[in-house]
Amino acid sequence: MIDWALRSIRRFWKNETGAGTVDGLFWTLSSLAIASFAIDGSHAWRSQTQLQTAADASALAAAAYLSAGSNAALEIALKVGDMNLPTNGDMPIIRQDDVTFGVYTAGVGFVSSSDAQEINAVQVDARRMTSRGTQLRTLLMGIIGRDGWDMSARAVAVHRSGHAIAIPDCQDGLLASHAGVVLEGSDQITDGICVHGEFRLITGSGSLYDASITLSSASNDTMIIGGFGPSGLTQDQITAERSLPNTALAEAKVLYQALSAEFLEDAQSYTIAQPEWVEKFGVPIFDENATISVISSTGTWVVDETFLSPNSIYAHRGDVIIPQGTDLAKIAILASGSISHGADVLTDTPDGQSSLDDEIATTGGIKDDTTPTSTTAWISYDHTLLLGRTMTLTGDTRVGTQSTCAGGHYSGYFLSAGDFALGSANASVPVQGLLAFSIGGEMKTEGGMFGAGVYMESEGYQQHYDGTDLTACDSPLTSIFSAPLVSNQKVRASRLVF
Repeated sequence: MIDWALRSIRRFWKNETGAGTVDGLFWTLSSLAIASFAIDGSHAWRSQTQLQTAADASALAAAAYLSAGSNAALEIALKVGDMNLPTNGDMPIIRQDDVTFGVYTAGVGFVSSSDAQEINAVQVDARRMTSRGTQLRTLLMGIIGRDGWDMSARAVAVHRSGHAIAIPDCQDGLLASHAGVVLEGSDQITDGICVHGEFRLITGSGSLYDASITLSSASNDTMIIGGFGPSGLTQDQITAERSLPNTALAEAKVLYQALSAEFLEDAQSYTIAQPEWVEKFGVPIFDENATISVISSTGTWVVDETFLSPNSIYAHRGDVIIPQGTDLAKIAILASGSISHGADVLTDTPDGQSSLDDEIATTGGIKDDTTPTSTTAWISYDHTLLLGRTMTLTGDTRVGTQSTCAGGHYSGYFLSAGDFALGSANASVPVQGLLAFSIGGEMKTEGGMFGAGVYMESEGYQQHYDGTDLTACDSPLTSIFSAPLVSNQKVRASRLVF
């Protein structure tokens, strides 16, 4: 009996039937665990970066609005936070109690305060917490009992009052890229204009400069300067080795986000007083004390000038096409899609899409049938604001008028989230007072650009074709930003301190 039992135990011990299944299950579970760590860990890292970016943007926006009061600063902080972070259902990530006002002092740091007279900084906490129901849910780690991550990010931004203090060589005009600039050649650039390509600056031959301009890059090794005149002017006189300091691009991004949040999130038509517009956004394109009409629509809009009225904001959720010959004086067009120039006016609307012209015609008091259709081929921007995902403003383009420089303000304000292209101008129809930004893309001008008081800044590369002719206005133009100039000394509307 004992021998039989021992033999049975030995047979069971040596039997390997089903061992592969056990091994396979073990390695499958191990592989899933490793994959869950890799996938969810990567997802958590990206989400933490997104959280910090949102906190930074929200704090910067709020600090820039402190001069308008804590309520206005809080409102823009929450709007910018919502734009940069997805919500968990109806629960925003950045909430009212995540925005703290206070005083920042070097060496001491941020201290919360309710005294409106001393508040100079904003602290924003972006938190994804289980206790709030906003935790970052895992994708695979639930199989090992981990359903979500808690994470947070904090940013403090300081409001700085005053205007930019600029070194003399860049207050009259600028072409600047945080990547690189290419000038094709046969250019004429004078009167204190600056051209800066952070990592590359290339200029073609046959150009005419004077000793007041500055061509710069982070290193002399990243500059390739083609032949230029007049004789006697040397490369050492007009080039500089320097990095691009903080400029207006960050503030342009904040303005882009604020305008989008205010006018493009909800399709509503209403009015806003010009003083309120200036207090909130600072863009001086409308008549003083005018009542500004805000007209919203969706779809694809081909602009018909006969339906436009000055002192109007056209908030369009979709793409916009501006036909040749359109005059956009004292008008803002804010689009969630692209803005481009087209050949002529289309009278029909694509199926299933609403027409902004139809919206204008039914709003009462907005349509202006007395405005004649322009007969010139030039598209004219004078006291105009454009905002879009991308801008392709090719063809014959007029910005400002001959009196723009004397007026002291920029005339065309262009904010593009992505790529920006501008058409040609010449001595008879110049670009006067252009303030343009490509916040996350590239810039180019086509067919030559002739003008004065031009400021163009981009995150990506810039390319300017043959015949760029830039000079300065008699006096520098007043910018809507506190730091629009390349300078090592400047006071910004807001800056991150940590």
